[in-house]
Amino acid sequence: MRDNQRSLNVPITLDNGQVVLVSQVANAPRTWSRGLEATAAFRPSPAFGARIAIGLLDTRIVETLVPTDPTLGKAFQRAPGFSGSTAVDWRPVPDLTLSAQARGWSSYFSDDTNRESLRIDGAAVVDIRAAWRVGPVTVSAWARNLFDRFYFTYLFPPAGANPSLATLGEPQQLGVGVEARF
Repeated sequence: MRDNQRSLNVPITLDNGQVVLVSQVANAPRTWSRGLEATAAFRPSPAFGARIAIGLLDTRIVETLVPTDPTLGKAFQRAPGFSGSTAVDWRPVPDLTLSAQARGWSSYFSDDTNRESLRIDGAAVVDIRAAWRVGPVTVSAWARNLFDRFYFTYLFPPAGANPSLATLGEPQQLGVGVEARF
């Protein structure tokens, strides 16, 4: 890629000593990104199906405007090298559908300098759903992040040595629903 733009959070110290993060768009004259995505589905019967998917990604900043730029040769921020998912759908009886999905990803960095203090650990989450159809009405129950996995998605670079702000993955969510079709 040529003239790739990337978002950077830059700490600025105000006159009163308070540090604020300002978003800046920076150019990288040359970068590359290469990867592979693959999905396979298996349905041995109308009542059972399964899917598996993987993603492999390798990114690099290969040229910057400043030869001493600390991002030179580093991976893109927020770019896990591996991601994957698997899912199953099962209908043990015609009007009942049970589904489960697991998805996960490898560690990645929150910034283009690939600082260890801003490394995000890999994680995996599981979602499930059950749906029961009675005529035109479907009653369902679901759970997202079934095991209530606590995980970070981004660490904001601070003015000091350690991160002070972060974004987290969604917490466990449980729900029920009723759908009617006429």
